[in-house]
Amino acid sequence: MQKRVLIISSKPLEANESASVRKILTVKSILDTGADVTILSTQIPKNSPNYNNNTDAINMAKKVELRTGAFYNAGITKTNKINNKSVKRKLKSLARSMYYKLTIYDPLKGCTKYIDKLEDKLESKYDIIISMSDPKSSHLLALTLLEKGIVSCGRYIQVWGDPMYLDITNKTLIPRQMIKKEERKLLKRPDKVFYVSPLTLEEEKKIFPEYADKMDVLFPIYQKKSIYEPVTKINKIGYFGDYNSDIRDIMPLYNAIKDSDYELVICGNSDLKLKSKSNININGRVSFDKVKEFEKEVDLLVHISNSSGTQIPGKIYQYMGTNKPILFVLDGPKECFLKVFEPFNRVMFCENKKEDIIKTIKRFNNGDFDLEIEPVKEFDNKNLAIKLLDYIM
Repeated sequence: MQKRVLIISSKPLEANESASVRKILTVKSILDTGADVTILSTQIPKNSPNYNNNTDAINMAKKVELRTGAFYNAGITKTNKINNKSVKRKLKSLARSMYYKLTIYDPLKGCTKYIDKLEDKLESKYDIIISMSDPKSSHLLALTLLEKGIVSCGRYIQVWGDPMYLDITNKTLIPRQMIKKEERKLLKRPDKVFYVSPLTLEEEKKIFPEYADKMDVLFPIYQKKSIYEPVTKINKIGYFGDYNSDIRDIMPLYNAIKDSDYELVICGNSDLKLKSKSNININGRVSFDKVKEFEKEVDLLVHISNSSGTQIPGKIYQYMGTNKPILFVLDGPKECFLKVFEPFNRVMFCENKKEDIIKTIKRFNNGDFDLEIEPVKEFDNKNLAIKLLDYIM
């Protein structure tokens, strides 16, 4: 019998960020099982600079949109009439900064005010409801729908990107115990809770032992296998991901390549204002398709660990779908990262130090590594579908 599945994400899947790639691939995996899938998300704001029409892979799903709050729309839209240095833009930035300091949730929480408009757009009952973060308001939206009786389900599943209490990106001034209490409320209702990092899973079980039995890991997956010409020597290097200085430290990589004969391409948003050099090409965040173009050109893909916390940047799983060498730059809880990724014999590990980065690249060029440089089957979308279905069935 065909399963009816409702996927809930308060941010549209067209958002140009790594979490969207994970969500889209999860939806595609469920569609591939023959399920009848509906996606509930918010409307794409007009004039938004960070949204792409990248959802062709899931066009068999029904899409239902919910209004967003005025504050969210005002914060992320832009027009050509507003100069980046204008007072109006600075006030918007300040307002958003203050919002994040004074609330637990993201601005998309405001969409829950409009859920009464959904009664004739959604089925009254689904076999499975899956809410996916980030943002965390996705789970709040799902709970609100269930609590108000707008929808019901056989089983409710949460898939978490970043946790709430342990989120190292959270800048709120709200007391941590209040955040913990709110997270406990979110975790109470679902039948199953998945985390995308095994390290986060371990910590969450310690913090919320009463829910440990329903917690599990669901690794992110790569969109598709990307097979390129085999690399025998590294000349050109690529780093594709955001790099805010309070989350991960890109400076050792930047300084290492700046003073070398290698080339480096960087794509991602940051609070740092790095300058391009004769051998370093600096770009902001680009589309997934553009990243794949750069990926084809480079000889080495670089992953930089977060400086603290248990979360693993999602880009590493996309790299795992290629046959390119991967440099895994260790930072934060290094032993934990080694425990997760060392068994695959897929990446070269190094310390986040200029000298060690260069030394490791030279070792590869000298033939000192015996790695399995091919897509890792554990992160294939078929495995994700199997794991979800094993639970659902």
